Formats: sequence, structure tokens, C-alpha cells
Amino acid sequence: MRIAILALSGLLASPLVAEPLPRVSETPFAPFLTAQAFTCGRTCGQMRSCAEACHALLVCGDRARDGDNDGIPCESLCSAPC
Repeated sequence: MRIAILALSGLLASPLVAEPLPRVSETPFAPFLTAQAFTCGRTCGQMRSCAEACHALLVCGDRARDGDNDGIPCESLCSAPC
């Protein structure tokens, strides 16, 4: 029992060395902030980007933007599913 306690106290007393985390991005929330600039209720003709169409489909729940249910909203703007 004494050996186990000594071994455990040695583990707790040893310094933990952690490697620094790699920097991912200077602005990690930029896509989120951009998405917040979009408004719901616009038609495909009123939208200017695939990102805006994906926002309408995924965030607003506007299933009309994906008329054939293939996951690609506003096919004049998007060529792949969101």
C-alpha cells in the first residue's frame, strides 16, 4: 500500500508538460458571423451566393429553396449539397 501511495504521489508531483495548440485561425468565428448577416425569407433570385442559399435551407428551414430534395438549394447558385 505504501509503495502505491508513493508512486501516486510521484505522479501527482511531476510537472505536466503540454505542447502548445496549433493556431487554427485568427478569426475562428468568421463563417458564423457571415452567416448571421443573411436574412430568412428571400427567394433564390434575391440571393447572391451559395452560402446564403445554404443558410436559408439549413438555418431558416426554407425547404422551398431545395425544390427536388437533393440537398442542393438554389441550383442556379449551388452545384453541391450544403
